[in-house]
Amino acid sequence: MATISFYKEARLYTGASTNSRTQIKYNASASAVWRVLLVNGYVFSAEHSLKSQITNEVTAANYDTNGLDLQNITWTVATSGTATFDAADTQVTASSTTITADGAVIYYVCAKTTLAETSPYAYINFAGTAAAGDTTLMKITWNAAGIMELK
Repeated sequence: MATISFYKEARLYTGASTNSRTQIKYNASASAVWRVLLVNGYVFSAEHSLKSQITNEVTAANYDTNGLDLQNITWTVATSGTATFDAADTQVTASSTTITADGAVIYYVCAKTTLAETSPYAYINFAGTAAAGDTTLMKITWNAAGIMELK
């Protein structure tokens, strides 16, 4: 079963603008987008605070080196106060090469930050390696209950 870990920096800008970081708008917009990087062999550190510190990103013909946009984002808050973040399943079709990944990094980009300044938000360890050969679909099927919950 996959596990999720949060980066320390994510806590700084989830609630409010702070530390020169913009407060997160939880839904994607023209000026802000949530993305997911596929990685293979990356070693998670909660201390990583910049996208540039994320190593071993997957490279493939149909895969954008800045990751894949998360689509149909929802952010709901229950009466209990638990906030749930979700998005449509994420996918890319391998082309000319095999895509191999053992994890993913979710991060947020807005108009006020460059990619170099973007902070990673969460790391998902797949607890194994997923591979998609040429013309095969690589798909992350997010949990039906949501990608992550914050309490």
